[in-house]
Amino acid sequence: MRILSNCGVVAADSNSSDLEDIRASWHRIFPAFAQKFLTWLSAKPYADQSPSTHSPRRYLVVSLATIAAGVVMLMLGQRSDSWPLRIVSMAFTTAGLRKLQVVVFHHCSHGTVLADRGSNEVLGELISAFLLIKSFAAYKRDHIRHHSCKDLLSAKDETVQFLVSFASLEPGLTKRQLWRRLLLNFINPLFHLRWLAERIISCFLCEGGRWRSVRILYWVTLLSSVTYMELWSGFLLGWIMPLTVLYNVSATLRLAAEHRWPTNSSLRSRAGDFICETTVAVFLGTPVPRITNWRGLYAILVWVLHMLGHLLARVLVLVGDTPCHDYHHRRPSSRGWSNAIFARQADLESGCPGYPHNYAEVWGLIRAIDESFARLSKVDGASLGLKPRRLPSLWARASRTSVPCSTI
Repeated sequence: MRILSNCGVVAADSNSSDLEDIRASWHRIFPAFAQKFLTWLSAKPYADQSPSTHSPRRYLVVSLATIAAGVVMLMLGQRSDSWPLRIVSMAFTTAGLRKLQVVVFHHCSHGTVLADRGSNEVLGELISAFLLIKSFAAYKRDHIRHHSCKDLLSAKDETVQFLVSFASLEPGLTKRQLWRRLLLNFINPLFHLRWLAERIISCFLCEGGRWRSVRILYWVTLLSSVTYMELWSGFLLGWIMPLTVLYNVSATLRLAAEHRWPTNSSLRSRAGDFICETTVAVFLGTPVPRITNWRGLYAILVWVLHMLGHLLARVLVLVGDTPCHDYHHRRPSSRGWSNAIFARQADLESGCPGYPHNYAEVWGLIRAIDESFARLSKVDGASLGLKPRRLPSLWARASRTSVPCSTI
């Protein structure tokens, strides 16, 4: 058993009693009115907590309301020339956009947001136009591979294609090199411009049909309206920046922590426990320090700062049900995803029937990425058969092959 405290990150073996004590200690220390918030923040309930009953549609409403709040704050910030308000507005808009894609759009592909398949497809296509990403039909087709033991974390997997081929997070590099590449991507204009080019190509050129016409019509109307009303300054800052640069940073951080890379033998065999080995929950939080002397006050201040970091990770990166992504991979068609925090806990307590191993978990986004990079550095890159791409996939128009980084 181990516990690490670094940059607000705490990690422990999944069977450790100390791990359970992180959430349990919050239950003992903090008042009852704070417990629902702490459960949402950590993505882990305390013992015997009554489960929530949120509907899938709630995520759609919350996503749109968050985006709307961001737009309103931007307008107020522009009117009052307030940069703090502009920055907060960009955070709200980014959070709403990411939740709309990684939660609502994603679960539409599983047919578990609205009542029937047709409604999910219509909603998915409308979201693809709104977010300037590849068509819902293309995403659904690509995403099926991600849930196959045969293709998960292989050259056919959209996540691997993005991390290795696009973000250059290649197997065999040291953990330090992987961290450096990850962070340099965020400040590299070419990284964001390539991603924007991929999204434009996949949105307007890769898929035909009436939905491509809808996407083109929407963006022509939007850009024409912005030009007519002379709103380009606010539009670039309050909409394009969250939709591109901030969206890209959020998506890359989430994907870097989404799966654990298995051993080379597991990658080759893809045995029955492959899903168990490659999926893990990412919980957020840090134990409350004990105050034994005056130095304890400093420890409390550090704890508060760490918790603010976890809050930002929850709002901007690990949105919706994504902390419990391991539950989604084990129960991909479950409508319990909208209450995944409690559904996963119930599945864990029942022993996760149908799988040889129970759930695993790690505390902290940074720790989850660090563990993923440590494992990726030991992967045999030749087994994946991927090469870095430096230019947009212009060939996609002719081949009608969609590109993964245009969405995730």
